[in-house]
Amino acid sequence: MDDFTFVEREDYEKGFAKVYHRDIVPYLMVLEERRQKAIARSQKIIGAIAVVALILAWQAHRLDPVLPIMPIALGGFACLFVYISRGDKLQGALTDFIRPILSRFLEDVSFAEESSAQEVKLDTLKRLCLVPQAERHYFGPRISGSWRDVSYQLVKASFLETYRDSDDKLKTRTLFSGVLIEIECWKPMPTIVFLPDFGKLGNRFFSWATRNLRPPHKLELSDDSLERAFEVYTDDLDEARQALDTSFGHKILNIADEYQGAESHLSTAFEGTAFYLALRLDHSFLSFDVMNKPLSNMDENIHQALSDLTLPRQIIDRLLD
Repeated sequence: MDDFTFVEREDYEKGFAKVYHRDIVPYLMVLEERRQKAIARSQKIIGAIAVVALILAWQAHRLDPVLPIMPIALGGFACLFVYISRGDKLQGALTDFIRPILSRFLEDVSFAEESSAQEVKLDTLKRLCLVPQAERHYFGPRISGSWRDVSYQLVKASFLETYRDSDDKLKTRTLFSGVLIEIECWKPMPTIVFLPDFGKLGNRFFSWATRNLRPPHKLELSDDSLERAFEVYTDDLDEARQALDTSFGHKILNIADEYQGAESHLSTAFEGTAFYLALRLDHSFLSFDVMNKPLSNMDENIHQALSDLTLPRQIIDRLLD
């Protein structure tokens, strides 16, 4: 058990080391034994596949020097599949076990494994141009709560479409992968949508493509850096000018820079008493892909998961401060 450690770093982690050693470590120790057995079992399977592939390749070579490519390639793919999937069941078990513990540790946080389109308010998000019109969408874990007297909801989401490449092969493309966040507004707001600035020609095309969705009036921004980043539309120009100042736009840019990195534009919108964000992440939200290393080394994954759970709090702090 001495190999399993968790050092508290952030204020919101205070007291979690005790929970980690009491509730999580005993389970990790059992799961580590199962992980080692799964690795040993997969190594035997990979070895058997390799032997069969080599025998078939040798037999094929007797017929034609080119034929061994097929059994070697198929054997390689089979070995890769076994290697990649060897810890899938254990990873799923770990995820199901640890997510509720982390959620219960944080006060005022409710957790659900699944979300419906109605709970996500998908139609509203599409109308506000925050998410793409995709063939398929998946909604994962949902957290909700209150921070600084502001209610929030966060849902993990991905949107995908299928297309044919130049060789007419059917492929899948991810249009969005990240989290959808809804934050309560203390007073009703007009509809205001922050769209990306695609340049003069691109803006004309995007404006035409979204003409039946976005609000009708373009809000001119007084700051050049904001003008280069956003095209802002609203259903009430006077109310929008009174409700927003340039500092809010800069807060959005700072949030995008901190959490999205190279993905510069952060899709956001106001409507009524809600503020929406579609935040792309550079990691999988609340993921525990740790089966390729000893489970005693998963403390970094727990730090990341706790940070994920407090993401709405962090954004609320940046908007209010």
